[in-house]
Amino acid sequence: MQASKQRSTRAGSVIVEAVAQTGPKPPANPGGSGANPQPVEPLATAAADGSVTVRFSALARGGFFGPDGEDPRLLAEIRHLKRSILKTAFGSLAEARSNVLAVTSALPEAGKTYLAASLSQALTLERDRSALLVDGDDVRRTITKSLEQHGRKGLFDVLHDESLDPREFVLPTDMAGLSFLPVGGRFPDSNELLTSRRALDVIESLSRADPNRLVIIDCPPLLGSPNGTALASLAGQTLVVVEAGVTDADTLTRALDLLGRERPVALVMNKVPRSGLLSSRAGNYYYYGSRD
Repeated sequence: MQASKQRSTRAGSVIVEAVAQTGPKPPANPGGSGANPQPVEPLATAAADGSVTVRFSALARGGFFGPDGEDPRLLAEIRHLKRSILKTAFGSLAEARSNVLAVTSALPEAGKTYLAASLSQALTLERDRSALLVDGDDVRRTITKSLEQHGRKGLFDVLHDESLDPREFVLPTDMAGLSFLPVGGRFPDSNELLTSRRALDVIESLSRADPNRLVIIDCPPLLGSPNGTALASLAGQTLVVVEAGVTDADTLTRALDLLGRERPVALVMNKVPRSGLLSSRAGNYYYYGSRD
């Protein structure tokens, strides 16, 4: 990798950011260890017409980041990362599907799902942007399960059945400007579905549906499933979450080799100790592979 101190959004660039210790935390018991369990509110409400609204704000209480989070430093770091992504998505150099962001990692447990949810919620603070969070991790299905939407049709059902309109399965949430598309059913040919022309058509449809919306796809890890690479290839930009002190250089290089060099790739160092942040938040850009 060759370093460059000038900021750029041309294809092949890799943005390096750092985020302090982040990841879902177990929800606290507000009544203490001996208290009676508190009533649990449903994570989705159904209207009389059958429409469903997902209570996305409940994720913050479950340990995910929220715009009203208690840590102002974490909020600032997420906002810093958000700005780089929005510039690539809607800036003067934006290309086709630049408003589609694939969030992945080299290895599991790096915090990719947490960052995908965090960025989605942070976008609700924008005055003229919105976000669609897509659960594309057909292995773990973390967001779909956390929001109790397992069993509901979603992304992979739309890929499997070409008669389905993806827009009909996008669910509104209780956070203004944020919607959600569940992962959907399990299919043995999921990789073939993601590499089909239908997959590109679906992602392009979601991209064009709202020119002011950022589509954020939570993808499987690149080295854990071929579906991670397949989904990332459909996006206009990719965010690779790297777990500090765990993902070594060789592992990261193998993961980046799977992505190619046609579109911007950003690296975010996650779970960085506070003492290690210092000047690492400068947002330096690196060019992956050839710059020709």
